[in-house]
Amino acid sequence: MLSTATVAALKTAQIAALTSSQIGALTTGQIQVLSSAQIGALSLKQVAALSTVAVAALLTEQIAAMKSSSIAGLTTGEIAALSTAQIGSLTTTQIAALSAAEVGALSSQDIAAFSTDQIGAISALALSKLSTANVALLSTATVAALKTAQIAALTSSQIGALTTGQIQVLSSAQMGALSLKQVAALSTVAVAALSTEQIAAMKPASIAALTSSQVAALSTAQIGALSTAQVAALTATEIGAMSSQDIAAFSTDQIEAISALALSKLSTDDVASLSTDKIAALKTAQIAALTSSQIGALTTGQIHVLSSAQIGALSLKQVAALSTVAVAALSTEQIAAMKSASIAALTSGQVAALSSAQIGALSTAQVAALTATEIGAMSSQDIATFSTDQIGAISALALSKLSTDDVASLSTDKIAALKTMQIAALTSSQIGALTTGHIQVLSSAQIGALSLKQVAALSTVAVAALSTAQIAAMQPASIAALTSSQVTALSSAQIGALSTAQVAALTATEIGALSSQDIAAFSTDQIEAIGIHGLPGLSTYDISVLSSAQLYAITTTQAQALDLGQVEAIIAAYAAYS
Repeated sequence: MLSTATVAALKTAQIAALTSSQIGALTTGQIQVLSSAQIGALSLKQVAALSTVAVAALLTEQIAAMKSSSIAGLTTGEIAALSTAQIGSLTTTQIAALSAAEVGALSSQDIAAFSTDQIGAISALALSKLSTANVALLSTATVAALKTAQIAALTSSQIGALTTGQIQVLSSAQMGALSLKQVAALSTVAVAALSTEQIAAMKPASIAALTSSQVAALSTAQIGALSTAQVAALTATEIGAMSSQDIAAFSTDQIEAISALALSKLSTDDVASLSTDKIAALKTAQIAALTSSQIGALTTGQIHVLSSAQIGALSLKQVAALSTVAVAALSTEQIAAMKSASIAALTSGQVAALSSAQIGALSTAQVAALTATEIGAMSSQDIATFSTDQIGAISALALSKLSTDDVASLSTDKIAALKTMQIAALTSSQIGALTTGHIQVLSSAQIGALSLKQVAALSTVAVAALSTAQIAAMQPASIAALTSSQVTALSSAQIGALSTAQVAALTATEIGALSSQDIAAFSTDQIEAIGIHGLPGLSTYDISVLSSAQLYAITTTQAQALDLGQVEAIIAAYAAYS
């Protein structure tokens, strides 16, 4: 057997020439006298031939002298035989050469004994083979020394094994290196332990990967540390997991950054808890995404701060969801900013809640969009506050739904502003409710637009109030539709204003309703225009008071249509003038 002195005297070439069997036969005493150069001369095959006892006997200086490739060639059994001191003597280069299997063979004590430099030298793949127990044993200094590539290589189980102390020493760079799967593996306790700086360092995609329970574990301070990019990444589920206090802690910039879909998941309590400056900060796309329930939860204070653009972004369904109190709280500027279609979507209750000032703020386009039901829901005071332009903009159908009191309350300038289409749409009851003042401001075009039924609905007082120009503007068919009492109400001046076409349309009943004075006031053209159907209405007395010019105006055709009594009256009248 070679003495230790002899072994120590062997040249490196001689050491390198030893067989695996010879290496395996070396005693621990012989092993311990090998110099650094001799140790460095060992091949991978020779190192593998060392018994676990021999490996355990190596001095720390000898361990440090081994080639990195030799370290990589150690079996898991040999690795397990290394003492903590031997492990501690490994250089960073040697550590970097450790395989995943070798690192996996290290004991918890070995791992705990690693220096920060040694930990930093472990390959990412090898580090991922540490048991969760070993990971939990790493000192905070060691964890803080991990490179981002090493952090990124940790498994979900290893991440989940990190203690709060270890979590709290992770740098911003390390936090940023976490994958979505790793983030999801953090315990709620770990998430709650993150500093605001660590939260701010997380990638937006990582924030989006947080589970509902992780989000619920965040403090308001942590929520407040989120960047706008991170907030924008929050999912609807994550937003839904936040408390009202968390939501209320959002800054205006953060609120503005929430995605429209995520914002729609806020509870009504969350919405109601938002400060007015945050409501004012919402983008139109966010406003448009709010649900009907969320819209209905807005307070009057929140309603007041909505901009014209925000009001304009409301959908028909959202507008319909506004409470009557909210509608009543809208400013005139906000009312004016509403889309015409939104105005048309207001319920009867909402319309009834509008003030006269709000009604007055409606544009003509908005007024034109009002439905018959909405117009019907307005009070007479509201209707009376309409401007002439607004009145002129009401649809014909909607106008027909005004009550007779509403019609009677309209000022004469508003009646005068009505379009012929609107006049034609008025009901008989509405026509009958017109005052003499209303009647007298109707234009010739408006008078001409009256239907036969509308004309028949005019009161005798209204008929008597018509000017001669208005009478002249009536359609002949409308004249023919006058009732006997309406005809009787006509003055001689009005009768005299009738055109020959209008006179020709008079029925026998209407002619009969005229007084002898009215007949006597007819011009010769009017006498000549009386139709054959109207002649039976002339009484013998009417004929007897005709002037000679009127008598001579009677045509042959008319004379042939007279009855015997009327003929005799004409002969007598002629004789009287002879």
